[in-house]
Amino acid sequence: MKPWQRAVLSSAIGTPAVLAGGAAQAQLNPSLIRTVVLPDFSRDRNQGVTERARPDFDAIGVQVGSFLINPQLSVATGATSNVLLTDADRRGDIYTVYEPALRVASNWSVHRIALDAVGDIRRYASTPARNQDAGYVNAQGRLDVSQQITVVGEGQISRVFESPFSDDLVVNQTYFSHFTRSSASMRGIYASGRLRATAILDHSDYSFAPIRFTDGRTGSQSFRDRTIDRGTAIAEYGVTPTVAFYAQAVYDRTRYPNLLAGNLANRDSNGTTVIGGVSFDIAGLMRGAAGIGYTSRNYLAARFNDASGISLQSRLDFFPTELTTVGVSLQRQIQDANLGNGSAFIDNRIGLNVDHELLRNLILSANANRIRRSYFENDAQTNVTQAGASARFQMTRSLSFDLNTSYGAVVPVGGLRLGVKSTEWRGQVSVRIRR
Repeated sequence: MKPWQRAVLSSAIGTPAVLAGGAAQAQLNPSLIRTVVLPDFSRDRNQGVTERARPDFDAIGVQVGSFLINPQLSVATGATSNVLLTDADRRGDIYTVYEPALRVASNWSVHRIALDAVGDIRRYASTPARNQDAGYVNAQGRLDVSQQITVVGEGQISRVFESPFSDDLVVNQTYFSHFTRSSASMRGIYASGRLRATAILDHSDYSFAPIRFTDGRTGSQSFRDRTIDRGTAIAEYGVTPTVAFYAQAVYDRTRYPNLLAGNLANRDSNGTTVIGGVSFDIAGLMRGAAGIGYTSRNYLAARFNDASGISLQSRLDFFPTELTTVGVSLQRQIQDANLGNGSAFIDNRIGLNVDHELLRNLILSANANRIRRSYFENDAQTNVTQAGASARFQMTRSLSFDLNTSYGAVVPVGGLRLGVKSTEWRGQVSVRIRR
């Protein structure tokens, strides 16, 4: 099988980060921010530090017939400097996290099915309003129609708690908010020679639970319930074994079943994004994808102004040595607003992460992110800064330890301040048992 085709199959059905050795938070706390899908740019010419197989320390699982079962349990204890995430009522607290996980996957020579179940149970010592029971169940199947055609189906249901660090939220009203997300998608991939074409159809349904205010009151969030139907088409052409050009078109339809307060029309809209760019994988140097395009979002209600503008997406991985991987990401997208009376905002993000293999079983990581949300119809911006560092020591195949520290800051600026200022330091130590 050619490297190009291996890349297709590996991207078609991947192992979630939580079960491949990554952190559960990346899976359990997704943002409502819509992201344009970057084409898979790996051609097996480079391998990141966290992607590398470590036969002496990799989990072996339990073989049952033609299926491999990987159970896992992480238990962590940590402390936060600002449990309510508002500088106006700043207080610290300690907490405990339980993250059970289970993966069942086939090991057939062709086709593949997998089931993942992950939990995120958090308990705070002095702030029970911050307790959460989150998690998801994800089922995925891959059908290898031929050597050139692959079809992937996926379904997921998840319970997600929101964070002002990832969405435009008023902290003292909606940080304690959570929603249930049900989604289904179908993806078809055709790869032959230098050409690869991908078509994706997906549907997501969001149902928001009533919010819990810090004074014990509750309020309905039904006006935030929505369904999103989206179609994506990506065409890639390899001009050399290491470089390909791609074009991508995305159309989505967002509908809110409930009116806003005062029986006002909600933010129903149709959106279109067209992006073109390049993907590459240069052995021993770098890999990635970068694209630029245009997004247009049209709102059905006259009270909301349409929004449009330039869209950017990029992800670059550098490999200065075999033991170090440096990743840089950049994104500019137009998103629906949750704050104020405006229709949309521009979400600008830049990120940096570094992974270093200090020992074969000791991985050090650091990351930093900067986010700016600029609202179309209001003189308002929100700046978000995030930074963190972690160390993972894999003592044996089954036992590992993690040490994490992170910092986050949300700062509203402009004439109309949306949200509240919040800064938080957080530290956590955890132990993970897996099979």
